[in-house]
Amino acid sequence: MHQEFEPLNKTQTLIESIWTFSSEGSTHFKVLPDSCVDLILDLNQNRGLVSGYMTRFQELTLPEETNVIGVRFQAESFAAFSSIPLSAFKNSQIEFADLQWSSNLLYLLNESSSLKERFSLIDNFICNKQNENTSNRDDLISRIVETIRMLQGKIGIKEIAQSHLISVR
Repeated sequence: MHQEFEPLNKTQTLIESIWTFSSEGSTHFKVLPDSCVDLILDLNQNRGLVSGYMTRFQELTLPEETNVIGVRFQAESFAAFSSIPLSAFKNSQIEFADLQWSSNLLYLLNESSSLKERFSLIDNFICNKQNENTSNRDDLISRIVETIRMLQGKIGIKEIAQSHLISVR
């Protein structure tokens, strides 16, 4: 069963949604391409990974008794968490170990008894990661994306460039 939730207050500018997926039997499905980066926490396999944006669909078969929590990042915000360029994530997944991220989060999530507690742990993890990587944050890009969101995409590139004192290029 798939469910989506709003992010907690501390991370709502970074996260689009938190989602869960669980099943008792083997599940096969197609994942359609999108421009999102997801943090995927597989609690049954004690595995954490980051799934990059996709340009083509993927077919997945999940094992029996799947229990996954996912975090869908805002399009521009994941760059603040890693020095690895987003292009390295294209159509692929990178394990926590390759990102040099601690898997302690998975242990804590498995020890938690409620979804609310799990979401709070994830929220804290993301805030800590963001604080560790302040040098990767691009405030100009964040301001531009905020303008586009606020105007619901009803702004041209020329107007964006003028309002943020940058060239169209």
